[in-house]
This record gives sequence, structure tokens and C-alpha cells, in this order.
Amino acid sequence: MVRDATSGPSTKTAQVAPPPGYPARHRSSAPGSAHPPRWEVGQTAARTRSPASALTGEGAHDFARTRGTLVVGLEDAARFEQVFTAERLYVRGTTAKGSVDWMHVDRAGVKAERILKAPGNDPEFLLRQMLMGVRYRRLAAKDVDGVSATRYPGELTHAALALGMSPEARKKVDQMRDMTGGTIPATADVWLDRRGRLMRVRLQMDLEGMLLSTATLSPSGLGEPVQVRVPADAVEAETSSLV
Repeated sequence: MVRDATSGPSTKTAQVAPPPGYPARHRSSAPGSAHPPRWEVGQTAARTRSPASALTGEGAHDFARTRGTLVVGLEDAARFEQVFTAERLYVRGTTAKGSVDWMHVDRAGVKAERILKAPGNDPEFLLRQMLMGVRYRRLAAKDVDGVSATRYPGELTHAALALGMSPEARKKVDQMRDMTGGTIPATADVWLDRRGRLMRVRLQMDLEGMLLSTATLSPSGLGEPVQVRVPADAVEAETSSLV
């Protein structure tokens, strides 16, 4: 059973400044919502002896009101439905071991456990990491999903890579930084259309021959209505259950 939490279009815009280095005419805020099925979040990791894995999802998200929905799949192994509100994250899903009914946790309490893997698959987290990038520069425009968009490549700071991590995960990332000579090779690429709207964000860490991790967010349908239905029968769970 679910109940309708919001309906109708969002009249607000996301209060997120673009990365440093954008020209002044690109400094307008992006619209606050993206409507399904047009944005996707993807994660590809582990270019080691193990095969790569891909976590992909799509849904609708109102970035101004920090709420939305997401359907996430880990290839054929698992599928989860997620609902984000300002305070909580709701999840239910199916894995090889069985199904999980709706449960919820404090959204702020979910911590990142791996590099470029957003805690709880939160799409807003990726934008916060993007804004912590440095040395963005402007390149030529290219076609992104049929729209001309200018690319701004930059570098991700260590603080961005370690953002929101649990103490254990942060310790491992700090050790990795020391092993790589003080800097983990990680980049951020941002594409903006002619109106300064965000078309795509791609964050990537590439340890050649060891590990490749990429997170991509491709919003579209900006400004369209976003509807969120909050599960009324969800039970409270341990935060670690949803990481």
C-alpha cells in the first residue's frame, strides 16, 4: 500500500552552482526535476581478475525538493525499487535469495562504502561530488542525446572521492591515496546545453590495470512533474541493510 506524497510540477529550481570555471553565461541553476524514464545512474567497477559489474537505474527526481523514485538493477542478480524523501530512503526488492518488503532508514545516515558508489544510490550525491571538482575547463560542444552540449572536464579531489564515507571506507581510500603517490586518478566530466542546463555528468576513477569505476548521471525531461508515493507500510531497518 502506498500513499501519494506529492503531485504536479515542481515550481522550484535546484540551488546547485555549476563547477568553477564555467563561463558566466552558464551560471543559471538547472531545473529542479527530471521525469522518467529519461535519466539513468550507472556504476561499472572492478577491472581486475574479476568480471566487471554494472549497476544501472532510472526514475524521476525533484532535486529542488530532494525527493524522487529510482528502480535499480544489478544485471540479472537483483532489482530494487527506491523512494527518496527529504528525511528517509525507502527500499524493496528481489535478489537471488528472495524478496525484501518495503523498509526505510534515515537518509542522512546512509554512508558511502566504495569509491564513486553513491550511498543508497542517491543521485543528488553525485552532483555534490561534481561540485567539489577542480580545474574545470571548457571544450568544444558535442551531441548529447540529440542536443548540442559543451563539455567541461575537471579533476575530482580526494575530499570528493571520500565524501560521506564510513570511517572504515575512508581509511581504505586514504591508504589508496598513499599507495598512488598522494593522488587517486579521478576525473569529472560535465556537459551543459546552450541554456546552461545539465545534460550529463560522468565521474571516473581509473587505476590502470587494477580498477575502473565510473558513475554517470544523465538527466532529461527537466522541469516536468515528479510524483512520489511513499510506502505506508514500510518498516524501519538498520542503515547497513540498505547500503
